[in-house]
Amino acid sequence: MNLSARELRDAFWWQWGITPAQYRRCVRLDCVHKDLRDPGLERASIADIARRWALPPTARFHRWYQSRFGEWPGETRRYARHH
Repeated sequence: MNLSARELRDAFWWQWGITPAQYRRCVRLDCVHKDLRDPGLERASIADIARRWALPPTARFHRWYQSRFGEWPGETRRYARHH
């Protein structure tokens, strides 16, 4: 099955209500979220973890993260350390 970029974007939008780029970002944010809760990665900085998943360690990344999980990356890390 061959789809144009527009057909793929439209299919994503119809099925999930997001674009392929938004889907990819959500998957990457989920990976960051998992890593921030991983005790084995406690010494890695939030910026390093974001870069590991090809996300820019910028204010925009923090807003995306907060929007997806309802908390800031540092809050996720602090909560994981205490539980």
